[in-house]
Amino acid sequence: MTGRFNEAIPQVQQAVALRTGDAAGAEALARALRFAYASRGERGYWETLLQREQRNSKGRQYYNMAFLYAHLGNRTAALAELEAGVRSHVERMETTGIDPAFAAFRSYPAMQKLQREMNLH
Repeated sequence: MTGRFNEAIPQVQQAVALRTGDAAGAEALARALRFAYASRGERGYWETLLQREQRNSKGRQYYNMAFLYAHLGNRTAALAELEAGVRSHVERMETTGIDPAFAAFRSYPAMQKLQREMNLH
């Protein structure tokens, strides 16, 4: 997604509207993402999504949180979310083995341990 944040925002908006049924909320998120990206760049974009996820998630979204922390470069938080997701037997955790967001973490012992636990390594 490097450099294509302005193209991603309408896609995020559509996905949120479909998932939540809240078109107005999805539009508000899109406005917030555009502002965050324009004023703070990529970091602002990811921080805005993380804040939304922290506020609005029904139940813990371990994978989503890990994904966002990974994009923010917070390896410790990302790995903690992944570990909690594995312990909770959450679906989608197996995609960490192929998701580019986690590529930088795959060489870390904690990530390798999680992948072994999921039989991915």
